[in-house]
Amino acid sequence: MPTVTTNGIKLNYVDSGGEGTPVLLVHGFPLNLTMWQPQIDALGDRWRLIAPDLKGAGGSEGPDEPSQYTVDSYADELKGLLDELGIDRVVLVGLSMGGY
Repeated sequence: MPTVTTNGIKLNYVDSGGEGTPVLLVHGFPLNLTMWQPQIDALGDRWRLIAPDLKGAGGSEGPDEPSQYTVDSYADELKGLLDELGIDRVVLVGLSMGGY
């Protein structure tokens, strides 16, 4: 799977490569991007679905210091991912913590 480094954290992600406005799928705690696999499989050829592993989840790196796991830092890293992909607008879909 591809990765990007943002805010010093290597994030693992899936990009289905479909068309249209990208849809950013953000998983809940303590899950990872695989929770979105049924949606990616069913819809990924028609829409561009991007599903990252948040830091410390799945294949993404995570800091040892618990204080570095904040909603603000997750948001900054998601913005960094989108910046790296050259995306300035998304439809945001989040579950639980991913919806914050």
